[in-house]
Amino acid sequence: MGVNLFGEEIIVEQIIKKPVFFLKEHNAKKAGLHYDLRIQFPVIIGRTKKMDTAKSFAVQGVPSMNPEDKVIAILVDDHPMNAKRREGTFLNESGAGSVLHLDEGYFNIPGCDTMIHLAREFVAGLKRGYLEFIFDGYKLKGKFSLTRMSDDPNEKNWTLQKCVDEYSIKKYFNIDMTSLLSGHKIEYYDEMYEEQMKILPNLSEAKLAKFIKDNTGQSFIFNKYQLRSRPEKIWDYE
Repeated sequence: MGVNLFGEEIIVEQIIKKPVFFLKEHNAKKAGLHYDLRIQFPVIIGRTKKMDTAKSFAVQGVPSMNPEDKVIAILVDDHPMNAKRREGTFLNESGAGSVLHLDEGYFNIPGCDTMIHLAREFVAGLKRGYLEFIFDGYKLKGKFSLTRMSDDPNEKNWTLQKCVDEYSIKKYFNIDMTSLLSGHKIEYYDEMYEEQMKILPNLSEAKLAKFIKDNTGQSFIFNKYQLRSRPEKIWDYE
């Protein structure tokens, strides 16, 4: 199926039936505390062009349901959707530190009635520097805007802001900061990360995996230097 998306005809291999977003709290060793907002691109393009990915923003404050609260959101590289539900500690990665899965859900763009329409508006909004999304998450609900901070198309700094609707509130408000997956807060994994950093040089992978399992009381996968919760698919494809 050919679709004009990037100023050229692109072969669409799959259409996402219900595209999703997710929000993670990320206490990174290098970049510090921020919030990873990932918004799934609604179509999968030919393998030579693009895979199943999420447009990603490093949000520099807790997203709020109050339209008066505005936070900087830095546009970063696209992320593959296979990283959708990772939570825990991450060692020896560019994002090494602690990660908490705060929210997830489906999304739409106002006025879009098909996934192709959604994909076109997604691309057009990125080009013009303004996008509105309707999030249907557990914590983030209703319309939000992303606005590029200058007319320069290479500008990476955007702002994230709640729009006025039936879900918005007028008082100061930050979302519930507990994990959807585990019920933990980020401090739980911060402490675990510090412990791992103390013992990592002296343990084999097998012994470190056992240490992590014994100290979390949960079922985790230890894969090289990554600790992550078991993924569950919450979407499907047409």
